[in-house]
Amino acid sequence: FNELINACLRLGDAESAEAYFEVMEDLGVTPDVVTYNIVIHACAIRCEEQRAQEWLARMLLRGVSPNAVTYGTFCKLLARLGRVEEIERLMGVIQEQGIALNSYHFASLIAACGVQNP
Repeated sequence: FNELINACLRLGDAESAEAYFEVMEDLGVTPDVVTYNIVIHACAIRCEEQRAQEWLARMLLRGVSPNAVTYGTFCKLLARLGRVEEIERLMGVIQEQGIALNSYHFASLIAACGVQNP
C-alpha cells in the first residue's frame, strides 16, 4: 500500500492516495510510520501545513510514533514558510524525544533564515 499511496501522491492525486489509505485501514492493514511520512511529505511539498498537522495528529492518535524523517519533513515545511522559531522549537522537541538531530534539520533551519531574511 505504501508504494501505491506514494505513486498517487507523486502524480498529484492526493484524493486517491487518501482513499487507498482508507482501504488499507478497512482491510485491517495497519499504517506504519513510513505510510504516514509519505502522506505528510506530500503535504509539505504543497505547503499544506494544516493538512500535515492533521495527518500528524491522526498518526499520534493511532499510536504511531514520529521519527527523524517525520520531524525532518515538518522542518522542511516550516523552512519553506520561513518559520525559524518554530523549527528551533521543533528541534528541541526532537532532542527531548531522544532523536538525534541531523544535517537535514539544520539545513531546514538555515533555509528558513534565508526565507525570513532574503
